[in-house]
Amino acid sequence: MHLLKPAAVLGLSVLLAACGGAAAPASSAPSSTATSAKPATAASTSAAASPAASTSAKPAASGSAAASSAAKPAASGLIKLVADYPNISGSNIPLYVTVEGGYFQKNGLDVDLQFINGAAKASAALLANQVQICHCGGTEAVNANAEGADLVVTGTLTPVYPYEFEVAPSIKTFNDLKGKPIGISSIGGAVDVVTRLVLRKNGLDPDKDVILVPDNGSTFRINAALGGATVAAMADPPGLLQLEAKGFHVLANPAADKLPTANSAVVVERGWLKDHGDVVQRYIDALIQGTARAKNDQPFALAAMKKYFKSDDEHAMQVTWDFFTKDVETLNPVSTPDQYTDIINELSKKNAKIKDMDVKSFLDNTFVQKAEQQGVAKNF
Repeated sequence: MHLLKPAAVLGLSVLLAACGGAAAPASSAPSSTATSAKPATAASTSAAASPAASTSAKPAASGSAAASSAAKPAASGLIKLVADYPNISGSNIPLYVTVEGGYFQKNGLDVDLQFINGAAKASAALLANQVQICHCGGTEAVNANAEGADLVVTGTLTPVYPYEFEVAPSIKTFNDLKGKPIGISSIGGAVDVVTRLVLRKNGLDPDKDVILVPDNGSTFRINAALGGATVAAMADPPGLLQLEAKGFHVLANPAADKLPTANSAVVVERGWLKDHGDVVQRYIDALIQGTARAKNDQPFALAAMKKYFKSDDEHAMQVTWDFFTKDVETLNPVSTPDQYTDIINELSKKNAKIKDMDVKSFLDNTFVQKAEQQGVAKNF
């Protein structure tokens, strides 16, 4: 099995730094809280609700600190909780707009939103009770549950793969990839799963025919390709724009194929959910309102995106907004078993515990269904 060990991955990052590859979108959220410096185009959003000071994007708190403040009324009367997300990505546009539009506060929540680079680390924080809600992939929920965790998916914001398989100019066919390094996410992550799926569908054995290079998030994956350390990778905008500017081109397009998956899911621990159903309902309501705002108020969404991507590239942000809000994200974020077909098929090849997993047992659509019944999307 051709997998580079962690030391080799670290070596790649050093190599890329030495090569001086083109900069990719920032891999961390704004260091300030949501009410510090306003987005670059704040003038276009003057009529928008101001973000609340309590919602931030700072490093993860310790488990004890997070647990002690979880779901308790704050002095303001808002319910406190901690949530995290693993990538600066277009998949999180609804989350960014929910924060910047103050929708958590409008729904009675004081959310400490934390960026933890990498889905594996973000889900680990959930398992360690450092956060109460994780914006993780369905792959992380499946992997964790297979090992004895009891995680529940309460909504799926990105129900299809939002990736195009970009390859270097020298790669013309899938056969040209034999023996070559391909960037993936952490082993068992969403990008790993879809990369393996695409390779298998095109006659390659991902464990024998290519060299899979695990990364530490989308920024690393883009930089690895730009620096020549890999020759192919799944990419979404704005990162794929950087690749195509250097001559990379699409060899497969899972996004266009609308292949179902749970790429960005709202995941909680079942025991916590049992005691905090009202909190989860408020959270889902807020996210749906934020998604509606993202889809219907382009200037506000672009301003939020520029802040989190730390980018003033109007074209890149516009392309990213078009790609995700029009073709990927949904106002009715239900979780369905077919979103896990590819996940189960691929992950069970490495873990027999996953093969017969009952997907329906950890999908809970009651909160999304209630939000739809009450028409919360209309109240953004």
